[in-house]
Amino acid sequence: MIAVFKMCGTTYTDKVRPIFNDSRIDFIKLCYNSVLRNVGEEITQMFFVVDNANTDLFNLIKDKLIMDGKIYKNLTFLENQNITKLEAVGVTAREALDVAAGFPKEKILLVEDDYYFLPGVGKKMVRALDEFEVITPYDHPAYYKENLLVNSEKKEVDGTIWQSVPSTCLTFACRGEFLNRELEVFKDYACRDSEMWQDIGKRTKLWASVPTLATHMEKSWMAPGIDWEKEFKESLKYLKTPGF
Repeated sequence: MIAVFKMCGTTYTDKVRPIFNDSRIDFIKLCYNSVLRNVGEEITQMFFVVDNANTDLFNLIKDKLIMDGKIYKNLTFLENQNITKLEAVGVTAREALDVAAGFPKEKILLVEDDYYFLPGVGKKMVRALDEFEVITPYDHPAYYKENLLVNSEKKEVDGTIWQSVPSTCLTFACRGEFLNRELEVFKDYACRDSEMWQDIGKRTKLWASVPTLATHMEKSWMAPGIDWEKEFKESLKYLKTPGF
């Protein structure tokens, strides 16, 4: 699997995080570590697209460029300090899509820096992409709060239940040929994710796992069914070890 990790050095005050709300670098470190530990064994190459880069963020990425004998390279920094938050998100999203589109025969993971992945989920995502063109690891609570699953289908893949869903955010996994087919749609909508997925849904079903494989790290939108406090407490043990 090819992973494209989108990072931003800016602290946004309009988001409340469930942990490390006052430390942007520690927050990203926790999420980044969850990708490396829990999806890393399935990743053959990782790319970084970073806007508003700073020294702490650069050092965080650089310190973990080698893991389990794999070399993660192709580090791309985007200098977006003079444009608005919305524009920065759009530029970073399009840059990440262009990087991922260079691998039309591979399975792709596009991941934002505010997603936390649970243990052992890498194999589940890779296996699901044998069956589906595009998946999200995030069981979004809005599916249930807003009754969005009325016409949802369910399928089981090696013991994991997947349900068709109308939309997700900008963290998702897909087949490379799907991404290239829909590339201009992704780039046109950029960060208007709900509209984008509704458009794509006219041609391809999006599937989400139940229970969730990851969560968007916004306090009011944590994926249901998981004791996140317990998960974070376990992850903090790894963050205290050398190299993290």
